[in-house]
Amino acid sequence: MVDDDTDVNTTIRTVLEANGFNVDSYEDPLLDKTVKICFLTAGEMYYGAYDDIFSSLDAKCLIRKPIENGQLIERINEIIRPISTTERFSIDEA
Repeated sequence: MVDDDTDVNTTIRTVLEANGFNVDSYEDPLLDKTVKICFLTAGEMYYGAYDDIFSSLDAKCLIRKPIENGQLIERINEIIRPISTTERFSIDEA
């Protein structure tokens, strides 16, 4: 889990751990192509820009903050199952 805001990082890590996830958290990106990635963003980001910026990663999930804890857990459970190379989803809680 990566977030540059220490409070957000701690909160999300705590929620995930309370729901049975093993979490490593960082304040700077440590991008590893071998793990599934789900981006949480408070900013406007569209898949075109997202793909341009993170083209080297197999990132299939983009979630817009804020998001309720239960919804976050559901989305993470969705991404840890196998995802086909054409499947893509996003959550916009605007």
